Amino acid sequence: MRFDDFPFDVHTCNLFISSYQYNKNEVWLEWNAKGAIEVPKNTAIGVGQRLLQFNLTDTSFSSTVLTTLTGDYCTLVVCFQFTRYTTYYIFNTFIPCYLLVTLSQVSFWINKDATPARMTYGSTTVLALTGLAIGERNGVPTVSYITAYDIYLTVCFMFCFAALIEFAFVDAFTVV
Repeated sequence: MRFDDFPFDVHTCNLFISSYQYNKNEVWLEWNAKGAIEVPKNTAIGVGQRLLQFNLTDTSFSSTVLTTLTGDYCTLVVCFQFTRYTTYYIFNTFIPCYLLVTLSQVSFWINKDATPARMTYGSTTVLALTGLAIGERNGVPTVSYITAYDIYLTVCFMFCFAALIEFAFVDAFTVV
């Protein structure tokens, strides 16, 4: 699985069905043209076959001949395409981060002489965003590369931190 676009990622899982004991001349596998794959819907009780983080968006099937050193084997292939549910991440990360960045920009409207108010806005938004990012990191897949989720959090942090640094520059140049 690749998580470059996490949490807006789509994954394809392939299932191969084949007999490696009998080659294609002895056993030929093919799909029934009508309704080859039937994915059950949720049951009346509401339990069903629903995944917690993913939605099964597409199912496709095909037949192929797999060539190996021991011969050619008929293989059935089923491709399941899963799309991640993003509602959780939108309401628990993206909207709060957006609101924190917006709140950090309010410090630009505060009088430059109101040092405690500007410092409170700047440091509180940076700390809140840091706490939010650390808290949400537990539910994110651990990978060794940068994801879209990481980029969003970094950009939000940079905006909040830039508002805090802007106050330091205004304060320093006002005193001089």
